[in-house]
Amino acid sequence: MASKAVVDAVTAYLAANFTAVPVVGLNDQSGAPADGPWMQVQYPVAKETFIGMASVGNRAFREDGTVRFVLSMPRATGVEQGWAWIETLRDLFRAVTINQGGSIVIFREAQPATTGEPVDNYWTLSFAVAYYFDALK
Repeated sequence: MASKAVVDAVTAYLAANFTAVPVVGLNDQSGAPADGPWMQVQYPVAKETFIGMASVGNRAFREDGTVRFVLSMPRATGVEQGWAWIETLRDLFRAVTINQGGSIVIFREAQPATTGEPVDNYWTLSFAVAYYFDALK
């Protein structure tokens, strides 16, 4: 799981730059919409490494991780709109630096989108983007 600073940065950046579909948040009690497309953001992998002393009493740690975006599209609605949204999202997060409240998150490559198996009335498209975040403790 990513650190709170990373989750906050992704949430704010996404809300400001992509409003095409509702995003179902972590532990969101409202759940997925009954119909229509929706998206979930997942944080499957993160690891923290000590990278050195920034100054006396300030230790620097680097968190490397992955953010996964899963877009759920209603079945039998075609694939073009879903692919267009996924490509827009990949462009938004590919090689971008987000400064959210003094926390700087650097995003790197955005892996190509993949389709998943249909679940109930939805099929999914997803992609993952690698990031790193440096923290002083």
